[in-house]
Amino acid sequence: MAQLYDCFAKGGLLPLADIYALIADLDGVQEVETLTLADTLNQNIRGRLLAKNIIAPFSVPSFANAAVDGYAFRHQDYQQQMAVSGKAEMQLIATIEAGDRSDIALQKNQAVLIFTGAAMPKHADMVVMLEDIAENRLMLAQKISAGEQPMITIPDGLKQYDNYRPIGDDVAETDVILHAGDALTPPMLAMLAALNIKQIPVIRQLKVGILSNGDELMRDDDMLTYGKIYDANRPLLKKLLASYGVLVTDYGIMNDDKQAIKAVFEEATKTQDLLISSGGMSEGGKDYIRALLQDDSPQNNGKLCFLRAAIKPGRPVGIGYWRDMPIIGLPGNPVAAFTVFLAIALPMLMRLQGHKTTKLPLQFQALADFNYQKRPQRTEYVRVKLMGHDTKTHLPILARYGKKGAGVLSSLLGADGFAVLEGDNITKGMQISYMPFEQFF
Repeated sequence: MAQLYDCFAKGGLLPLADIYALIADLDGVQEVETLTLADTLNQNIRGRLLAKNIIAPFSVPSFANAAVDGYAFRHQDYQQQMAVSGKAEMQLIATIEAGDRSDIALQKNQAVLIFTGAAMPKHADMVVMLEDIAENRLMLAQKISAGEQPMITIPDGLKQYDNYRPIGDDVAETDVILHAGDALTPPMLAMLAALNIKQIPVIRQLKVGILSNGDELMRDDDMLTYGKIYDANRPLLKKLLASYGVLVTDYGIMNDDKQAIKAVFEEATKTQDLLISSGGMSEGGKDYIRALLQDDSPQNNGKLCFLRAAIKPGRPVGIGYWRDMPIIGLPGNPVAAFTVFLAIALPMLMRLQGHKTTKLPLQFQALADFNYQKRPQRTEYVRVKLMGHDTKTHLPILARYGKKGAGVLSSLLGADGFAVLEGDNITKGMQISYMPFEQFF
């Protein structure tokens, strides 16, 4: 996996655009594995990418068939009758159901009752819908079953190939139907099933390690003591990562022990494609994750690409390396960790998974139902709730939600998403960007 050799050396707050340019330089995982179609139906496929082009082994459909329930006949007969008398009549000779194997070849002025998906009889090249025929359909069907060959009147205004699906109408044999780098989706699996393709070459799953750092953190089986808190970030990260088809290794809670953290870094480089930490990235005396990445001495294996981003909440945050393994250092406060994961870690994660471009979270235009003072040249993520839609613009209306603060985890519980604020102060009624949470869960 390629390293970011052009890490930003400048100080200050790094804009998100510069961070995304940094992420765009990454190369993704290259190793290929094969999944069966059955595998894909029984596991989370989000984030999985095709490793090779998929070529159609046969056409879909592989036979001409009817697109509707109706009556199939020959266009040349219809055209001749309409030219002579202004009306067309056909003699019903048989019924063809979906799945029937029929060798019927229509002769002049003949038709068949046919159902959606059924193979067209030879020479037929159009279908009129059942409801467009004046004669009673049930009586016609009964007469055909009794061996009779009743007549039907075809309405005018029809064209050749109406309601007719030719061979290869959906997919032609030897077409490249899916391309290397395409993300696996349920419609893609449906197409593979339609083509009976059972072996699917995919980029292997990304392996991501997570850890939380801080002497104040307690494990979930410990009794809470004064001055301590339970770790919320690892459960948050583990679930978010798993939803994107990532193999997660949990390295647990690391106390403020520089050598112990260094040992985990070394262990993770053996198996992980990426390590995501929370906490330990500030500039205090015990922020050893930042210290290890920032130490460029010859005996150290760390490298820090940047330390602070122009984002709120989200400081401190950094991207660096331990040997060849990228590390994202998230803030310790849970709302800030969540924000930075969505804004920075997730685009990096998807790039490492093999996406050809930097995939950013979806944002939509909305109207602010609040005033907000912000610092210029910083992207700010404000928790919001949907309050309906504007009657004139039809844009969603967003109100601020929850208590302020990067550590107020409860403010995420009822929020619908983030208002992503750029530029200067926001006044009520302004158009802003909205990042809904539902795309992530």
